[in-house]
Amino acid sequence: MIEIDTARLRGLAEKATPGEWITVKDEKANQWRVTEPKRRGLIGIYHTEPDAAYLAALSPDVVLALLDRSDRLAEIERLMP
Repeated sequence: MIEIDTARLRGLAEKATPGEWITVKDEKANQWRVTEPKRRGLIGIYHTEPDAAYLAALSPDVVLALLDRSDRLAEIERLMP
């Protein structure tokens, strides 16, 4: 199992563009863009849809929720005999 620096990951997620991230195909450039639609912010440009979809699925809100769940599970493990 790899070691995950959760404090660093949480700090990065807290500073990144919040909100839902989506993918949009740019037909002219044959690229996929990851954007945050409410702010119309461009997050990144990718040449493959799977890479763009993966990044969009791991928006800061999702990462923070996963880290919160991980922290709760770690606390439960700590309290178990």
